[in-house]
Amino acid sequence: MYKTYHTPRHLIHEHVGFASGLLFLLLALLGMTGAAYHALRPGGFLEPLLSSVVGHHPVLGFFLVLAVGSVVMAVKGQLYRREGKPREAFLYFWVALGTVFAYRLLAHGGF
Repeated sequence: MYKTYHTPRHLIHEHVGFASGLLFLLLALLGMTGAAYHALRPGGFLEPLLSSVVGHHPVLGFFLVLAVGSVVMAVKGQLYRREGKPREAFLYFWVALGTVFAYRLLAHGGF
């Protein structure tokens, strides 16, 4: 049986890889939450649609959200089935958006 010995350089490489992956994940989550915040906040770009639909017909609003979620999942599934398409495009989109929101948060103190 072989034993593997980890050199300090190997351990540093593992820690840097973990930290960069964690940063990548945090930027993606910041992108998703920032987009949701800008869409659903008072004065956001979905507020006129949501207030008119949910204000008059709350049940219809629930089914509208369910239908939109189903369509998004179906489109995402179709994109994943095609060969040659980059499967990470959605993740990279959210990371790019998260980077923009992180800059705005650090530079301006808010989204």
